[in-house]
Amino acid sequence: MLLLATNLALANPLADMLWTDLQLAIDIGDNDAALDALAELIGFPEERGPALEKAAYMLLKQGEEQQAISLLRDLIQEPEYTFHATTLIGLLFKDAAYQEVVEVVQSLPQLSWDDQSQQVILLSFRKAGLKPPKLSSLRPQAPIKYEIRYVLLNTQHDTGSGFDTDSSQKLKLRLETPVADDWHLGGWVEDGSSQADNEPLLFREHYADFTEVGVYLRKRTKSWRAYAAIGTHQLDLDGGPNSDFGDQFGWDLRFRYKLNDWEVRLISERDSLLTAHFFGETLELRDRNLVSLGRRLGDFELRASLADIEYDQEIQGGLLPFSSEDYRLASFKMEYYPPAAPGAWLDITVDHEFREEKETLVRAGPWYIKQFGKRSSLFAGFGFEHNLTNDEQTIDVQLYRTFDLGSHTLQAGLYANQGIAGRRDKTGMIIIGFKN
Repeated sequence: MLLLATNLALANPLADMLWTDLQLAIDIGDNDAALDALAELIGFPEERGPALEKAAYMLLKQGEEQQAISLLRDLIQEPEYTFHATTLIGLLFKDAAYQEVVEVVQSLPQLSWDDQSQQVILLSFRKAGLKPPKLSSLRPQAPIKYEIRYVLLNTQHDTGSGFDTDSSQKLKLRLETPVADDWHLGGWVEDGSSQADNEPLLFREHYADFTEVGVYLRKRTKSWRAYAAIGTHQLDLDGGPNSDFGDQFGWDLRFRYKLNDWEVRLISERDSLLTAHFFGETLELRDRNLVSLGRRLGDFELRASLADIEYDQEIQGGLLPFSSEDYRLASFKMEYYPPAAPGAWLDITVDHEFREEKETLVRAGPWYIKQFGKRSSLFAGFGFEHNLTNDEQTIDVQLYRTFDLGSHTLQAGLYANQGIAGRRDKTGMIIIGFKN
């Protein structure tokens, strides 16, 4: 049984030790020791929310629903954890505690309830002999959400590749607000620059400014998701033969439908690509149309997809014409989630490019998400890619750390890619994001 500790003003180092003890207890399967550690952590004001959350769901997993309900009642009093009320009213409804469901709903007038919870609420009000609330009151308009993201990218191409070493940076602001049931309207502004580092010396230097503006509409339900975006991309090239490539229109349409263990994805998008090569710079439009079918089989997730990728050859820059080759891409992906290692999975992908010189690429790597006590998590991944056609090989590493700051979230990430056979290209990227 989990006993709530008194609110002791203990030092943070002790709390850190308790989170470590908790993780160790979970790793070895000692649930009693884990619950004891959580009972102590609940006594720390700054740890109360995450500790209550962890304890409630551990008890639910053990079938101790009444104890979990008691902790969930305390948890939803924490401002950042009110969304767990959806779990609480589900448990109360299961116990036919309709009046208690009503009391929870009335205590959280600003909470936005999902579709399933709305049905539970309406039925509970009727069972309690009360007039059901209007659906609009169960989905109040949330404030505008925003996200700021900065990306710094540097690519050092192999001397014999025919492409320049270049770097770019961009800053993006995204805003979003709900407009109807499950529908959200948003927009973004992105500003950045790209420059060639004149290395090797055969390349001439270039510098480009680009700006992108767009709007989107999205909807997400339990079984399907839809996303539609349109935008314009303007690029000014300083010092090149074409000093201004002008505005380019693009779009991004995505649909996902899930039925039981099956999932279908459809994507159609157009974007702009700036390429630096021996003869200057080229701006191309790229169209990608993809269909994908996936299925979950126990601890495995399988996905097959087919995509057509085409490049518009009319938008040119530089001293001589240059364009990328159109091709068709067939992919097969398998993900394995080992039961003994929660948060970890293995990803294996095989891509075959149908082009003039057909290429087959195999990629494999483990991924891991680690949850830390103080509202933070770490995403880590390692990948190895082998081009079976030309024997080029690359490795990459990704690290992303997320910090929950209460009403805001901070994310910082690193990405590195290194060619180890064939072309020795190097790519490094830094990402910093902040959102409410």
